[in-house]
Amino acid sequence: MSRNRFLIDSFFLSGGVAVSQVMSLAALPIYSWLYTPEEFGALTLYISIISILMVFSTLRFEQAIVLPESKEDARNVLNAVLGISSVFSLVTLGLLLSGVLDALGYGGSFELYRYFVPMNILVGGVAAGFRYWFIREGKFHIVGLGVILSTGSSILITVLLGYFLPDEYRVLGLISGRVFQDVVFASFVLARYLLDNPRSGRIRPRLVYESIVGYRYLIGTLVSSHGISSLYLQLPKLAISFIYGNTALGYYGLAERMVGVPSMLVSNAIGEVYRQRSAKSWNEVGSFVDNYLSTIKYMLLLGIPVYVVAFLFAPDLISYVLGASWSDSGRFAQILLVGGAVGFVSTAVDKGALIVGAYKYIFWWHSLKFVTKLVVVGVIYILGVSIETMIMSIVAVRIVFYVVDLYVEYVFSKGQSHGVTKRIADLQGVS
Repeated sequence: MSRNRFLIDSFFLSGGVAVSQVMSLAALPIYSWLYTPEEFGALTLYISIISILMVFSTLRFEQAIVLPESKEDARNVLNAVLGISSVFSLVTLGLLLSGVLDALGYGGSFELYRYFVPMNILVGGVAAGFRYWFIREGKFHIVGLGVILSTGSSILITVLLGYFLPDEYRVLGLISGRVFQDVVFASFVLARYLLDNPRSGRIRPRLVYESIVGYRYLIGTLVSSHGISSLYLQLPKLAISFIYGNTALGYYGLAERMVGVPSMLVSNAIGEVYRQRSAKSWNEVGSFVDNYLSTIKYMLLLGIPVYVVAFLFAPDLISYVLGASWSDSGRFAQILLVGGAVGFVSTAVDKGALIVGAYKYIFWWHSLKFVTKLVVVGVIYILGVSIETMIMSIVAVRIVFYVVDLYVEYVFSKGQSHGVTKRIADLQGVS
């Protein structure tokens, strides 16, 4: 892979994400004026629930779209993703209509926006499927442009509804903006797919079923590992809402949005390019260590100056931009930046396990992370410590696992040509 090509592909993905995040950050002062921390807490809780459900809505099958050599086989995988997402959306709607939330005692909390959930699941599945299709095709500019368009549309809806809706319904402005973002992105990539593939042919259920069967082991591994990973990521938010309330969650959610989400999206975008190029190198020469090392260097050069400056000025900057009433978000952001700096580098190269097929490692890695964080949260709940102590403990857990994974991913990247086949086979569960 040429360095120039890597930078161009990274620019189209991370550049689109960066522009969208600048737009979102620019809108935050308006959001903080229109919405209360408690309403931000409700949005954060909604996103956490959607994030967990999305693991099961597609069975993470969209990640298999980049694997087949044949374009037709990849299209069958894409159709499988769309079918699975549609079925799960209908099942979710049926459960909501049956009153399952009311039976569990959570009906009141989601009364205003409960029926956004199945629609969000459906459009989220469509968005995920076509995102990976265009990544497979190397059309990164389409994904980047879609992110920008959807973010701009979301901001517009969120601001307008926040201004015009009465106080008792104002939280719908935040929730609607989040849903509309997925709707716009899904509509854009679907339209581009149909434009690029006017004769894509009819859907063949038998071939779609065969694609599911062919990747059933991958599905099982990804659903279990990503399900656990999603719980791992959302656990702090669920715990903060339960222990400290939605107002505290609003402060935390805004801090994470300003610190964690922008950086992780950029890192994930670069990681998608890394995965495509590394998978190609793995198939051709049996290793991708050069790509691993160059990506690490690129992420360090990009991340170090940004995170140092952000750490020094985050509390004062957030209070100045959003107002003194949001000062708690500034303190939380400074803590999150420490773990975010390590995660920024690690996330960009964490796809090696999937490339080499180390599914056993993926499962146990996510399981151990989740159990560790669950224990930490449980201890914090029993001790009744401050929310700052809880956030610092969670960040410490993240850093430990990020560092360990960086080493393991390096081992994977060296591959067959560097004599580590046996260690990879052990982590694949191969005897």
